[in-house]
Amino acid sequence: SPWAQGLASSPIFAAKQEAALCKMSRLEFQLPSALNKVAVVGTGVIGAGWAALFCAKGYSVVAYVRSKGSQAKFMRALEEAHTKLVARGIAAGDDPQGYRAVSCVFNLAECVSDADYVQESVVEDLSTKQHVIREIDHFAPPNVIIGSSTSFIPLSLLRAHAKRYPDRVAIAHPSLPQWDAFCEVLGSSGEITAWLAELYGGASGSDGSGITGLGMDVVPMKCEAHGHVFNSFSLSTILVSTSLVRTGVCDAAACDAALVHFCQLVVAAGGLSGLTRVIGGGSSQSYCDLATDISAGLPLGKTTSWASWVLPIWLLMPFLQLVQVCLWPLHLLKARTRQMVSRFYRPFYEKWDESPA
Repeated sequence: SPWAQGLASSPIFAAKQEAALCKMSRLEFQLPSALNKVAVVGTGVIGAGWAALFCAKGYSVVAYVRSKGSQAKFMRALEEAHTKLVARGIAAGDDPQGYRAVSCVFNLAECVSDADYVQESVVEDLSTKQHVIREIDHFAPPNVIIGSSTSFIPLSLLRAHAKRYPDRVAIAHPSLPQWDAFCEVLGSSGEITAWLAELYGGASGSDGSGITGLGMDVVPMKCEAHGHVFNSFSLSTILVSTSLVRTGVCDAAACDAALVHFCQLVVAAGGLSGLTRVIGGGSSQSYCDLATDISAGLPLGKTTSWASWVLPIWLLMPFLQLVQVCLWPLHLLKARTRQMVSRFYRPFYEKWDESPA
């Protein structure tokens, strides 16, 4: 009837129908039980690394390229990535042309329409990623997870424009797949996050699940964060390093030298938890004592730094003597400061016992 036709064409009816379909899709979505074909969308350095790694692990890999020029550039990056995987012992050394098993197509729908998994690695631009993920979601089979290599974008923003199965959009962000075995993952549910952790971190065919793990160190995230885990470290390091150079504390070369040695110590200690043990001589309590002294001295230390930048030397020393007297009562709060420090660092230093390192 005309009334029914008018209702069907109304924006409100269309929105409700779309919401109902979206809700239905969430209920019907099931995780894939086996993987064979992986589609790679985004063929820059990260995309080439993923393509080479999935190929080295025995998956059939197809990549979406936009032009002949893009294909040639991708194949060069893919060859370089494969060479690095051979050097790391991940790709077979007796087949230097193994990367040529990766095929290329010029149509996105063709790339993802029969894939078992999609790895998206287009440029870190929100509008571009949302558009590409919406297109992948439109063409990919219903039970296919879409893992995004996004460096900073939170999951809710990433999947905001996906219409069919938004819950299948996930974060699968590496450092550099061809250089380093690291990936952080987050799905819209704990089940999807666990599935991603199995894919990226599991040993090859170890559990008979039909999924060949990539053998990476995986960080399963519990919630969204801008920059996730890895790039939160990266961003904070850049900000601190830039601040040190811009305020004249040191030049860029000296900053790099200090950073390299700090990273070497962190690596040797096995992370921040190990670093607290090394610094504390094997004792978490010793580290807590040191951290308390550092925290208690922070107001005076920062005041001294700022004052040294703006005050002439003849005024600096009298000023600091006055500040030190004024801040002396903070020492009375040392016990409370220690409680706060202990609570703040507990997740790290409690990983270690009191035995010698």
